[in-house]
Amino acid sequence: MKSFLSKIRQCALFPFEEGVNVFMLLLLLSISINVPFLYSRGYSYDSYLYFVGGMVSSYLIVFIGSVLSPKLFKWYGICWGVLGFVSITIDVFLTTKMNTANFFGYSEIVLNSNMEEVKEFFNSMIDYSIIIKELIVIFIIAILYYIMNKIEIHLQNIMKYLLLSFVIYGLHTSYYNRAAVLGTIPFKYISLLLVPQPVDLSKHQNCPDISLNHSLPHNLVIIIGESFSKSHSSLYGYPLRTNPCLGKLKKDGQLFVFNNVEAAATRTLESFKFFMSTYDDNSDFEWYEGVTIPEMLNKIGYHTVWISNQEQKGFYGNIISCYASLCGKLVYTDKKRNCFDENVIPIIKNNLINSDSCSCYFVHLMGSHEDFTKRYPQSKSHFREEDSFYLKYHSPKARRSVAAYDNSVLYNDSVVSEIINLFKERQAVVIYFSDHGLDLFESSYDYVGHARPADKESLEFGKRIPFLIYVSDPFAYAYPDVVSKIAKSQNNSFNTSNLIYMIMGIVGCEFTSQKDTNMKSLIR
Repeated sequence: MKSFLSKIRQCALFPFEEGVNVFMLLLLLSISINVPFLYSRGYSYDSYLYFVGGMVSSYLIVFIGSVLSPKLFKWYGICWGVLGFVSITIDVFLTTKMNTANFFGYSEIVLNSNMEEVKEFFNSMIDYSIIIKELIVIFIIAILYYIMNKIEIHLQNIMKYLLLSFVIYGLHTSYYNRAAVLGTIPFKYISLLLVPQPVDLSKHQNCPDISLNHSLPHNLVIIIGESFSKSHSSLYGYPLRTNPCLGKLKKDGQLFVFNNVEAAATRTLESFKFFMSTYDDNSDFEWYEGVTIPEMLNKIGYHTVWISNQEQKGFYGNIISCYASLCGKLVYTDKKRNCFDENVIPIIKNNLINSDSCSCYFVHLMGSHEDFTKRYPQSKSHFREEDSFYLKYHSPKARRSVAAYDNSVLYNDSVVSEIINLFKERQAVVIYFSDHGLDLFESSYDYVGHARPADKESLEFGKRIPFLIYVSDPFAYAYPDVVSKIAKSQNNSFNTSNLIYMIMGIVGCEFTSQKDTNMKSLIR
């Protein structure tokens, strides 16, 4: 019995005796991982929780390693040290550039993206300042660990038991307050296993009965843009002519520009979960259980076609492709030729149906996705660094980035206009909106990219998107009342999470069990 208790004591105190150097390194890494984020947010009770979580996780890692031989434990410690350094590298990037420590959230984004998208994202975000900060943090930790290895650490028994008591208390705290676990090294890697896999939405179709108020329009076109910020559209007062083609359609009275529309989310995957179905922030069901737009349109008699210039799959698949799979036909552009959005034009032409049957075309563009310089042919580069006059206090790199973004918006203007021209002689309504906007040096002089989750001002810019509806002459002749409602609704407030209800209003249908859907629509 005495030998058993002695063994228990030896294992319990191992992190403070033979394994003390590894324990101190892991604790140092755990604290270092969260310091930048806590500094940016302001120290609070979270500081204490993250320290407790770091202490407990460091102890448990070393405690588990106590069963290994000294040689294996050495390699065990090195492995965890490497994982810690990798975690710090990622966290310094997230806290410095994105003002967040949401490792899980960005893991989901990366794993649902393809290699090219990930490469373009990091190429656009990483600069010398990030690399310098990363090297400084790693250098400081390496020096401290080197000093610890040179100094033999011998804790007195009373200190060992105090630390053990704190770990036991920390276990209790972590159980009742899970926030203590979120910043730990093990959780960051375990969270990779928790990233949800794409869902087969066909197994969750549950569209209720739908009643029709009038005959269906022959052609419905839903163009989903990418990363188009309202603040860089000349349709909304931007001083550079980024939308000359669409501006002409507006002047001719066929294009309606909506002034108070915001994106459902500031990232593509989250936005799709909201605007492609009845799911929203107040839903008491999962995103994949909502009634989807393709499902609804299929039910009322539309032939649905999904045409995309974005990749079909990511590392784990792709949430967007889950929705696309509900359409009757899927067509993706050939990326081997080039990646420009004009590639969708011939595909749409080849899929036009010359009859009175009803068709819906979902067109998913690359739009202004980072890297901006890859979103348009260089022969169509119009704006230059000196055109970004309002950024006169910014760096030349920032002005070049904005010029490239404006060029991508100008190119997008020509592509969307060409798509519209394909339907001008047909009975058609074309809806264009962006999945989200970007923060283009608007919340900070040195930041461009997706809205930063912890920055309220940045989030506001990330949700400001253009929303446009084009009506052809044949459509206006057949549905004058609908056009009148569209014209009167241009100043209505709207969130794209309610897109399905707006589309139902335009095509003239509603759920028989839900008669108040008009209140959620943009057109009311």
